Amino acid sequence: GIGSRGSGALRTRPAPSRLLFIATLVSAFRPICAFLWIPASIFSRFTQSTQPRAAVEHSRASVSSRLGRISRSIVPSVSLSTVSQAVPTPSFISRSMTMQMNGENKVSGRRKRKAATSVGISEESQNLPDGKGPPQDAGIAMLGPQRKRRQATKVSEGANAVDETKPTKKRTYQRARKVKQEDDTLEPMVKKEDDSLTMMVKKEEEVTMSQCKDEINSSAADDNKLEDSKSSVEASPEKKSRKRVPIQPGSLKPPKGWRDIYDLVVELRKERDFPVDWAGSEALGLNEETGMMDEFHALVALMLSSQTKDQVVAEAMITMKKRGLTVDSVLEMSDKELDSMISKVGFHNNKTKFIKQAAMILKEKHGGRVPRTLEELCELPGVGPKMALITLKAAFGIISGIGVDTHMHRMFNELKWVNSSTPEKTREQLEGWLPYEEWGNINVLFVGLGQGIQQPAERIKLVRRCIDCSKPLEAIKLIKFLGADVKGTVDKETGENALLYACRQGKVEVVKQLLRIGCKRDHRNTIGESALDIARKQQYEELIAILENKKLN
Repeated sequence: GIGSRGSGALRTRPAPSRLLFIATLVSAFRPICAFLWIPASIFSRFTQSTQPRAAVEHSRASVSSRLGRISRSIVPSVSLSTVSQAVPTPSFISRSMTMQMNGENKVSGRRKRKAATSVGISEESQNLPDGKGPPQDAGIAMLGPQRKRRQATKVSEGANAVDETKPTKKRTYQRARKVKQEDDTLEPMVKKEDDSLTMMVKKEEEVTMSQCKDEINSSAADDNKLEDSKSSVEASPEKKSRKRVPIQPGSLKPPKGWRDIYDLVVELRKERDFPVDWAGSEALGLNEETGMMDEFHALVALMLSSQTKDQVVAEAMITMKKRGLTVDSVLEMSDKELDSMISKVGFHNNKTKFIKQAAMILKEKHGGRVPRTLEELCELPGVGPKMALITLKAAFGIISGIGVDTHMHRMFNELKWVNSSTPEKTREQLEGWLPYEEWGNINVLFVGLGQGIQQPAERIKLVRRCIDCSKPLEAIKLIKFLGADVKGTVDKETGENALLYACRQGKVEVVKQLLRIGCKRDHRNTIGESALDIARKQQYEELIAILENKKLN
């Protein structure tokens, strides 16, 4: 039918020159042609026929197959190129053409395997793309190599084909026998172990039950003995209690050299002219009208003294005494009036409330009098152990302990007299070794010493007393160790420092020590005199030699 086509029809055998030209173009434009697909409809340009559609499609398929065979025979490199991967091979083109002619769809490999493994194959699955039915050994082809051989031998012998994708009954029976034999051998061993474990558990339970019965019987028979043993265990020293045991007075060993330092402080505080001596609770507690100690005055002065200088407390107490300072007068005052009197005192708002509440408690519980015990005083608002102890000593002369403030706590720890973290623990440790006769004086002594060390206006008095005392070198070392600025202390009135005062007194060793500390040689007082001028005026030859010599031995 191909030879009887009209004009423009393809020849039965295309010219080799045309195929060679197409092959060279494909190999030259290989990257571009790799993404192209040459469908079978491209040959419609060359076919213009009035024949039926089926004949035309059959002619196209035959022509495409012939073109493929000719191209492979002429240019072998084309089939190996990348274009051959994108363009279907001639055999594949002819197969697809036949599928298009028959109106069939492509069957995937998975459907083939399903069809092969199934027992009954349907008529639709038998129509393969090439129009042929499945071979007789289609199921064998889908099996593995070993099973394929066994199945082929069975088929050749004429035996019925067996689906070997599943294990046979013989195999399962053999495996079951082996498992059963293993279980039979292991069962007696497991039973023996279980029996031994159960026997051991039973024995342990019997022993524990017998012990519990014996303990219950013994406890029921000896209740009194058990109570006695409990009391003895509680009282035994081996069991430590969590509560801190207070230190008893006289139970500690005193530190080395404490007596020398204490006597030196007593000597420095011989003249009682520091603020605590004239503005403390003992001084402010005196009633000027009667000349007697007023216990309520002493209590109020101590309540105002916390975190406040004694000079400010003295001013507040003077104004309150002018108004009339008694329990009844405080209760009659308003909060604003009382607060205005103590407005310069630190935390005056809280102290106003505490004084009013304390006056109410004294009026209701103690008949307007200050109690004489430490416990009752500590029940008053704003009153702690330190205030209570000092109030008992100042108002009634009762010495129940040592009142320790923060400055005393710092100094005693620096002197290694105690090793504590709070003033209350310092008090306990100090009472543990300090003699009782010194309990009433140590507060006033060291509070005044602390004021002389910290307050610049009082420091020059303390430095001069250190120079004039019996042990000036030890005294200067002590106050410097406790934090006093010895070399920078200057009298505001005269402009005299410690070095000028020591030169005026003719203290050679003290001058040497002050120069070692760092006192300036060229410092001058308000008159304009230096230390060397004072030494020459006093005709102290040794001091003149020391001050003229820049190098101090």
